[in-house]
Amino acid sequence: MVLPNGGEARINGYDIEKESRKVRESIGLVTTDERSFYWRLTGRQNLEFFASLHDFYSDDARNMVAELLEVVDLRSHADERFLNYSAGMKQRMAIARGLLNDPAVLFMDEPTRSLDPGAAQGLRDFIKEQIVEERRKTLFISTHNLEEAEQLCDRVAIFDDGKIKVVGSPEELKANLGNGSKLSDVFLHYSVKEFEERGNDSSRGLRPDKRGFGYHRGLGRRRGGI
Repeated sequence: MVLPNGGEARINGYDIEKESRKVRESIGLVTTDERSFYWRLTGRQNLEFFASLHDFYSDDARNMVAELLEVVDLRSHADERFLNYSAGMKQRMAIARGLLNDPAVLFMDEPTRSLDPGAAQGLRDFIKEQIVEERRKTLFISTHNLEEAEQLCDRVAIFDDGKIKVVGSPEELKANLGNGSKLSDVFLHYSVKEFEERGNDSSRGLRPDKRGFGYHRGLGRRRGGI
């Protein structure tokens, strides 16, 4: 929906400007926005509606939806209203919707946000075993959970101030900092480096965020993440 003002990019070999329709046909999107589903409809009805947006109707849509409900282990809950689903079930529904057009590339935004640790680990196992290893999809995951990135990703790109600071496998990035390093250490290393390179007062009063998400200002209870 937003055209670039410079450069070029390709997804699955297609130019995002010149071949935008083919790009959309080859990608899927998984978000954590529950409002994008119809809460009064059942899980099955939701998926059949979204299948129609991909030009799948009647028997084709029903067969595809049935298969995906099996894949995400929601077949026994398919005819319950979406509003009665747990957070983990809603996330699995979002994955099923993202797979409706059988995309080669699947984008996931914060896939385990709002899930308890057990449900989050279960979803990560499902993503790795069912989506990547079984269905052979390429995943792009946006996450602030560096442990999650380390578990799921073959390559990691660390962003700071809207720019890619470093790219590599988790093992390569940690090895650059020495034995015993974690991805959170890599993130902090490049964040601190950026603050030092700016050479201004913007880094004053900053202290490490113990969660591994960068730095925050020492403002008592009102901490601003940076």
